[in-house]
Order: sequence, then structure tokens, then C-alpha cells
Amino acid sequence: MNLSGLIPLINRESSYQALVDGINKGKVGKHVAVLDAAKPYLLACLYRELCQPMFVITAKPDRARQLHEEIPIWLGSDDAVWLLPEPDTLPYERLSSDSYTIQQRLRIFAGLVQSNVKPLVIASAHAAVWKTMPTDRFATSLHTLKQAMKIDLQRLLSKWLDLGYEMENRVELPGTVCRRGGIIDVYSPHSDLPARIELFGDEIESIRLYDPATQRSIETVSEISIIPAREMIATPA
Repeated sequence: MNLSGLIPLINRESSYQALVDGINKGKVGKHVAVLDAAKPYLLACLYRELCQPMFVITAKPDRARQLHEEIPIWLGSDDAVWLLPEPDTLPYERLSSDSYTIQQRLRIFAGLVQSNVKPLVIASAHAAVWKTMPTDRFATSLHTLKQAMKIDLQRLLSKWLDLGYEMENRVELPGTVCRRGGIIDVYSPHSDLPARIELFGDEIESIRLYDPATQRSIETVSEISIIPAREMIATPA
């Protein structure tokens, strides 16, 4: 099941064309009544028609997860359909969300900043209103380390701590970093694996991804990108 044979059908509807025209002109100012069962199809059609990023907000988390499962069926792929998870704490609670939720949210933010993909992001209202850092600060905090690059190690470690990373004796979880002489392990939240950086003096000699459980190297890469380890970072001010 996909949209290839169904788009011509919805294109015949004047109300649909009026909706598309209004969105393109930025003049959509009224509610559009759509049956719940038809919403995944309509959203998939709009996403394919508009060819631009979309952000869909639902009232409840269950509905967001349902749309995340159903929309890719119409599109024929789930590569560009992202689900922004909601924190498992309330806004007024002085508690931290679990590390997996934080990791998934940071991955979405990194994808929005780094990726050339124009995604369809789905979020519940609770997930959407949670306070996070401004886009420009997230983008400027993101940086890339490359093989043969020269670095100031102390300054780099200090920067990572400012971005929310925690120093550990062994890096196994996202958002942690470890230094052993001229070897630095770091686990960026948007990466599937941590990276081991070997230095020769102040120059990066090699970068290897490794299994955090066994600590064994999996592959050598030429560069890695590092993103903030938290959604909110305190500034000196």
C-alpha cells in the first residue's frame, strides 16, 4: 500500500487543493475536519505534496506513536518519519528523564541540524512543549573531530563537560567521556557506538568505534561528530 496510486484521487478534491494552497501561501487559519482513520493518509499526502519538513503534534503520546507506525505504511518508508519521545517526568518535577529518552530526543535535534533530509516529525503535546536549548546554540555546540586534526585536549575536555558530558572510568553510556593518557573515549548521544580517539602529541592519530560491552574496536573512521549531552545547558551567565 502506498501513495502512488492514491494521490491522483485526493488531488481531485477541491478542499485538499485549497488546504495545500493555503499552506504554501502561509494562510491556513482554520481547522480542517478529518476522520481519525484518514489522518495518516492525509498527512502522508501533504508531506509528499509539499516536499518540506513537517511537525505534527498530537494531544496524547499514544496517538503520536500510532501515527508514527501508520504514516510510513502510506509513504512506503519510515526513513524520514521521526517520533520525538516525551520525557517521563512532568515539567515542574526536579527529576531527570531516563537516558534512553534523552538520547532519542537529542538524536532528533541532531538530525534536524545536520541532516539534509526533510523529515516528518511527530510529537505529543507533552514532548513538544518540553523546554530545550535554542536551535542556534545546539548547532554551534555541534562539532566534528577528524583524523590528523590538532586539538587542545584540556580545552576540548572542558568543552565537553560544559556540554553536559560526565567523566567516567569506563565509557559505556551515551553522554560520558573517559581519558587515559593519550586515549580519549567519548560517547555522543546521537551515535550508535562510542568512539576511541588516540592522540600522537596534540594530533588525532586514529578514531575507532568500539563495542561498549566488550570494549573491542569495530571499525576505524575518519571523523566523528559530537553533540550536546543534555537538552538544557547552564551558561556562565
